[in-house]
Order: sequence, then structure tokens, then C-alpha cells
Amino acid sequence: MKGKPIIIAALALILISSLSLPANAGSMSQTGVSIRIDGPREIFVNHTEHFTVEIGGIFSDEAVNWSIDVEDVPRGLSVEPMFADSTTRSRFQINVTATRRGNYKFSVAGFCSDGVETRFRRTSIELVARTPVITKVQIRAPLDYGFENVDVGLFVGDELIQTRTIDALEANKTMDIEMMWSKDELSRGEHTLEIWVDYGYGDPGVFNKGEMLLSTSIYVEGEPGPWRIVILVILVIASVLFFMYYMRKRKRKRRPW
Repeated sequence: MKGKPIIIAALALILISSLSLPANAGSMSQTGVSIRIDGPREIFVNHTEHFTVEIGGIFSDEAVNWSIDVEDVPRGLSVEPMFADSTTRSRFQINVTATRRGNYKFSVAGFCSDGVETRFRRTSIELVARTPVITKVQIRAPLDYGFENVDVGLFVGDELIQTRTIDALEANKTMDIEMMWSKDELSRGEHTLEIWVDYGYGDPGVFNKGEMLLSTSIYVEGEPGPWRIVILVILVIASVLFFMYYMRKRKRKRRPW
């Protein structure tokens, strides 16, 4: 009789562990399965970025069902969808949005099944969310010809911060371009911001400054240091104490005795 509670408890643990696996899970091996996440490692706050999750490997090539499960999403980060499955494709898209700047990490598990056995692989991705700055410029094609696959680059000082590719622009047409970047990693002080067009006339693989679209100066404010916060707290406390002293002194003057 003493052994029955132990047997019942063991059976309960086996039942619970089996329920935690996918419904069609057999042997949860990782052999022959890979998972890859493609997308930017730096994102901007309140700007949704699209990531591609692909399940591959020898076993996945013979599978008839694929699914992904997003795990360990931290506060301040939104990932949608959290779960997806398909019987026709092994590639999925997830949308990631950060509500505040900082470092984030989450995991994605990919499952695939051939109808008999289910296998999986898990991977993690680390992201940095930065505060965005949007700079707008306009580009115009020449009167007599257009262009294709032209790069537009944003420079801060001599460093290329971001590039945008214009697929095509017809002759004598204009296009508005938004360049999204961040000041988070810039040092305090004044910087030169320039936006250039690379028409592809120079060395391939290198951004060649062909035409300047914008040149301006920006000033980066430093974040408040600890000493500034201490001074602010002291000023607030001093103001409260002075107000209390003033009110107390005023009440004394009103007394008739």
C-alpha cells in the first residue's frame, strides 16, 4: 500500500510531461533540423520590423508539417504571431516591435513532423532598440534619363550610418525619402550630417559620394549625469523646506496673543 502513492505520482508526472509536448510529437530529436532567423539586429522604438524564421535540415525536407513557437519575450518587446503552423511551407514571418530602447533577447522553437515523428530546434536572437530620428530629403532624376538601383547614404561625420536603395526613378521625376537613424551611440557635441547619392559610377562594394542632397549640423545632448540628479533633488528638498518654514512663520504672525 505504501508504494501506491509513489506509483500514482510517477504516472502523473509522465502525463504532465507528455501534455507539454506538441500533439503530434513523437521522439523530440534535434537531428536533421535547423532554424534560422533573418532580420536586423538593431531596431527602432515603436517601429515594427519584419523577421523571417526558416526551418531547414534533412528531416525538414521530408516533413509534412512545420510550426514555430516564440518563447521568453521580455517586457517592452512585442512579437507577433507567437505561434504559427503550416502544412505547405517551412518559412514564417514574425513582426517585432519595441516600446522602449534597450537590449532584448527572445527564443524561437521550430518544429517539423513527417506524420510519424516530430523533431525540433531552438535558437535565440538578441536585439538593440534605439530611439529613432527621421530625416527627410528629396531626390530628382535628370531631365533626359532616369536611373535604377541607386543608393542613398546618410553620414554622420565620416561614418556611413544608413543606406536606402531606390529601385527606379523615371526621368525628371522626384521622390521623397525618409532616412531613419539614431543619436543614441553618438558622442555629446556637434556633428555634421550629410546625405549623398551613389550613382554606381565608382568602385563596387564602396559607397561613392556622387551628389549631396543634404548637409547640416546637429547637436547631441548628453544624458543627465548623477551629479545633475543630486543637485535637482537638493533643490526640490530645499524648496519644500523653505515653503514649510514660510507657512509656519506666516501662521505665527496671525496669532492674536
